[in-house]
Amino acid sequence: MLKHRCDAGILDVQANYFTTKKELLHQERWQAILQCNQDFLQNEADDPCRYPYMDQEVGASWIRSRNMGVDPYTVVTCQKLNVEKISEILDKNRELIDITNCLVKSFKDLILSCGYILYLVDKNGVVLLNEGDWEKISFVC
Repeated sequence: MLKHRCDAGILDVQANYFTTKKELLHQERWQAILQCNQDFLQNEADDPCRYPYMDQEVGASWIRSRNMGVDPYTVVTCQKLNVEKISEILDKNRELIDITNCLVKSFKDLILSCGYILYLVDKNGVVLLNEGDWEKISFVC
């Protein structure tokens, strides 16, 4: 098993890198992204990568998802997991959860102040970790 530790200095540098690399989302940018999403969902020929506020990686993932037949309106449900199964999944992913939690702590205030919610999920969509505040999200999708 790999050993890990939280090095606050390195994590602070990483958090600063991420916040300076991508501008913080503000209301105007959110509105533009929501409009882009609406246009993309209503028009199959629309290219989200042409919108100035849209990250190219995100736009490309929307296109890939559409090409693979992903329906964004489909509600995905799965079987309810019992306590034992959840514990097993969490134990199996403990190292990933611990490392991610350590990294997230370095920019938790940024997540909260921007109204983001971050989820770490396993390959089956089981939520392993979440951080954020639903009450701070000021828009309706």
